[in-house]
Amino acid sequence: MDSVMKMMADSYVSVFDNYNLTDPDLLAEIAAFKKEVYSFAESCGSDLMKFTSAMQQGGELLAKCSDLNTRCFYADQADKNGGGSNSSSNEGYQGVDYDSEHPSQTVISVKEYLEQYRPGYEEIKKAGYRTGGEAAYEELFRVANRTDDMLEAQLIMEKERLLFKIVSEDALDIFGAVLEAMDPLNVPVSALTNLNVEMYKKVNSDEELTYESNLLEAKTAQVIAWYIPRMNIAALIADYATKFQMAKRAARLNDGSAAKTGLESMAKLRASAKRLNQLMVEDYNTSLNTILTDQFLSLQMLLPKNLDAMGKYKQVLHPNNLRAIKELWMEMISDTSLIDILSREQEHVLYASLNKTADAVMREHRAQVQRAVSQLKYYKYENQLKGFCNKGEE
Repeated sequence: MDSVMKMMADSYVSVFDNYNLTDPDLLAEIAAFKKEVYSFAESCGSDLMKFTSAMQQGGELLAKCSDLNTRCFYADQADKNGGGSNSSSNEGYQGVDYDSEHPSQTVISVKEYLEQYRPGYEEIKKAGYRTGGEAAYEELFRVANRTDDMLEAQLIMEKERLLFKIVSEDALDIFGAVLEAMDPLNVPVSALTNLNVEMYKKVNSDEELTYESNLLEAKTAQVIAWYIPRMNIAALIADYATKFQMAKRAARLNDGSAAKTGLESMAKLRASAKRLNQLMVEDYNTSLNTILTDQFLSLQMLLPKNLDAMGKYKQVLHPNNLRAIKELWMEMISDTSLIDILSREQEHVLYASLNKTADAVMREHRAQVQRAVSQLKYYKYENQLKGFCNKGEE
């Protein structure tokens, strides 16, 4: 399962680990619910939007989670008081006895009602970084200091969207930590997470969330559709430029059949480059200058290698290669004769990786990156996830 997806699933099911329950039927129901959540999370792959949409207020899984959590809370309280409740019949919570002469005696207080959210609060505190979610829970608990009337408390919670804030603020904590660890230039990958962050910052209700989620899916598709073909074009341009420089070298430094092969390669590459350039202009309304001014697209020409799990740090070829690629590209798409191209001195030269020192350089780069990412929230939480996994295997 995707590690970020598992982190999201854990945040919903781990709340049940805080209860001390004895009822076998309830324990079996918890186990079945956990299995259902993890199974759904795995089916989502890396599609965070699909998972979070199903787990928002109004979603079937969240409704099950809320109902089960409420019954677990009252069953736990009954067990602590020696009541031995049977969760399936809801004996742990009797509700309001409207036939009684003193119905208020059977109504729980606002503070007691809000305590059902305590296990969730304690669970997110363990993470150490989900401060927005913690604050949202604390704001909910403070309702007990504002009124003793259950109806007024419900009105406050609804008017101020306090239960919704628990979801939205905690989502911002999670998505924010992931976004912090991502490569900010890698728009096709980080677009969904970034758009999720922006969405949760502005929505205030389930209805808004549903609407904005639909818009987000369309926006994400547009961003990806724009970048993917241009990524491929950038890689092709760099490939053509590298091969063109090699063909020029073969034609210059050799004679006979070797020089002829170099010239033939130059001619073929020019033909391919001109076709690609025409495709860029006519079908994608773009150019090499557009690609070079985009930090992410231009980076693809420098053969980036990720040095950390999320790709925030990369090892790339010398940035002067971009100038050489532009010079070689302009030669390829021009009408200048091959003889004239060979007779002029190339101003910028493509630098290749230094294989003799690659291993040593890579080790040093990885060490620097490890120090840089060690304080990021995502990696701190990733270690916690590994601990949970190991604990589950024991």
